[in-house]
Amino acid sequence: MRHLLVSLLLIALSWATWMVWVSPQQAPTPAAVDVYITAPPASTDGLWRVLTHRMVWKQGVHDLQRKLASIGLTPQLITRKERVKLYTFDDARTFISVASARGAQAAWQQHGIMDVDVVVKNSGYGLGLGRYYIMEFARNTEQRLRRSGLPYKRDKRVVRIPAMRFVFPPMSRPKADTLWQKLQALGVGKPIIIRDEEFKRRYMQSEHKSG
Repeated sequence: MRHLLVSLLLIALSWATWMVWVSPQQAPTPAAVDVYITAPPASTDGLWRVLTHRMVWKQGVHDLQRKLASIGLTPQLITRKERVKLYTFDDARTFISVASARGAQAAWQQHGIMDVDVVVKNSGYGLGLGRYYIMEFARNTEQRLRRSGLPYKRDKRVVRIPAMRFVFPPMSRPKADTLWQKLQALGVGKPIIIRDEEFKRRYMQSEHKSG
């Protein structure tokens, strides 16, 4: 009898192992994933702020303001000095006279580089070929400069200049996420979400309010 019970137990275990092996595996239900603008915060409690991207030209501010107003948004404009990258392009040569600089200026313009400024240097005259705060604009300009075949030099440095952003009133994190998505759908590039206390620490102390 004892041997019979052992045999039956072994058969049952073998059958259970076989069923686990051959049974089709069901795909696990995908878990919900929270998508955050930056790393997921430890807590979404409290108040949050939504800020637009940094702007350095008033025309860009006016254009964005009209775009936001078209969907009923009237955020506050703040201005403060921020560290930004400045991309510069210049003619690689130095000219001994204004006339020779003007001649080189005309050569650049014949290649489609129209915004060329004659600048005074310590040893003569030079040509400024462009100053940009946006990398994409700088990259496009350099492609045109390269195609011209004329000598140029480039530089990149960090400067502090007045920069403008639109900021929305404090709100809950779910409302901030909804607003962020609305701005993205409107074509507003790179809006950011930060905690209200972080916003006050970064911006309010040195803030200059505009209109």
